[in-house]
Amino acid sequence: MRRDFIPVEKIEAMASAAARCLDPELFEKGRQHYRKGRVEYARVFGPRIYAQVSDIIDGKKYIVQLHIDSFPLSTCTCARKHLCEHIAAVLIHHCGDGLQPDTVSPGFDVPALEFASPPESIVETRKNFPDIPTPEGPVERWYKYYEHQYQRLREVKCNYLYSYSVHLANELYFSPRLYDEFTGCLLLQSDHWPWPVKDLFRLYGCLFFMAGLEEQSKEQKSSFMDSFQVGLIEEDFLDAFTSIIPAGRQAQYQPFLQKLVQIVHESLFQQEQLFDWLWIYRLLCMDVFGDQEWWKKEKAYLEEKMEKAEEGGREYYVAALALASLYITGNRKEAALAVLQKPRKKRVGDMLFYLEYLTRQEEWDALLLWLRWMAPAVLKASPGVIEKICRYCIRGAENSEAPEQFIKLFRFWLPHGFDVYADYLLETGLHREWVELHMSCLGRMETGIDRGDLRYLESLDPAVLIPLYHQWAARLIEEKGRKSYQEAVRLLKKLRNIYRKQKRKREWETFISRLASYYPRLRAFQEELRKGKLIS
Repeated sequence: MRRDFIPVEKIEAMASAAARCLDPELFEKGRQHYRKGRVEYARVFGPRIYAQVSDIIDGKKYIVQLHIDSFPLSTCTCARKHLCEHIAAVLIHHCGDGLQPDTVSPGFDVPALEFASPPESIVETRKNFPDIPTPEGPVERWYKYYEHQYQRLREVKCNYLYSYSVHLANELYFSPRLYDEFTGCLLLQSDHWPWPVKDLFRLYGCLFFMAGLEEQSKEQKSSFMDSFQVGLIEEDFLDAFTSIIPAGRQAQYQPFLQKLVQIVHESLFQQEQLFDWLWIYRLLCMDVFGDQEWWKKEKAYLEEKMEKAEEGGREYYVAALALASLYITGNRKEAALAVLQKPRKKRVGDMLFYLEYLTRQEEWDALLLWLRWMAPAVLKASPGVIEKICRYCIRGAENSEAPEQFIKLFRFWLPHGFDVYADYLLETGLHREWVELHMSCLGRMETGIDRGDLRYLESLDPAVLIPLYHQWAARLIEEKGRKSYQEAVRLLKKLRNIYRKQKRKREWETFISRLASYYPRLRAFQEELRKGKLIS
């Protein structure tokens, strides 16, 4: 059975905790379970080992959850529930049969378990261990530690790949597990450090791993698992970043943040990117560049980048996006818009950040100006991007003093954003406008009209649906098929009920009589009218 890799530091911590908690007799019973192959399944998922152990005596299968970081919290589904022989069996399964109990009574705060000698590669690595990182830094010293831990974990992990296919030996395929082990080592190292340096250490660890993964991606294609892991790593980065703000603005932490800006600068203009470095740069714009001197220095850096870059090239475009982000978060909206007008080709999706920022700041006049500028390009954007832009437009219509200007834009984009606009009309009580919208797009709608919306209007304002049902029924009849006739009759029945409730019975009778006489040769339609008891 393959054993998932657990860092030596964590194994030692588990062994030490087991010495304080486990009864020696139960430990020996666990060893017997292990030697007889009763650990039938064991896998590491995050901070826990999930295992299934078949008991020697009663033959029942018990589920064990072994907490790697907090061994005493480990649980089992047996009657003892905690610190049982099944938990001991899983521990030995991962630590090896060389694990030996000491005669020290449980409760003494000393390691009571001895290990077999670690592999020579690990011993050699420890001999060459760099200076231990400290909360005082500098970041360069931290990076030596990151490099050491990363290389050590890769060497150990490679030992588990020899019995597998070449496909599984792809480094990127194993990046999720490698990342978990790497961050686990960082957490152990900085466990007693003060905040926010503890989170700074974690944040720079994320940056180190991100840069390494991007370097590998130039040679190896990322798998689906890695694409998913990219999002998780970015979430870790965001969590650490938000934790250090605003404490990170204090003078003693400025050197740490300056190094962060330098690293982001180096990655922002790279050609191949796994991670969204522009998103990370925008975080800096919102939370780091608040100091006036720092803001001016950053502005000069990006202006120089644009000046030296080839106009129309990627570096020029990225520098423009970054400078516009700096401007808009510095409350210079006009300057931001002026910068974005310089690149000849722009992606509409890259503009969402600015619209989101203006919306959150409730700058409705500025939002309207930006939307008007983007209006022609929006028609060429992807459906997902168009929907987001339409929702910003709705926010403006709901909150600004000129809602009709936002609605005018919406009508320009139709049929794009149809569903968003229809929901807005329904929620604001503009029922006639909702009907007119659906009548104008009835022949082009792929999914039809939402039945729930129809039922809502039928109960609230049925008369408004009369023209829509007339046009809808006429289209179905013109399709000239049995199914379309049946659907038309169902609509006509609804029309009859609405006319009756409106006390317009004579008007209905005149209409249905003329409709039947208009299609005398459509025998199938005439049959469906009689089945529906609309005519005799």
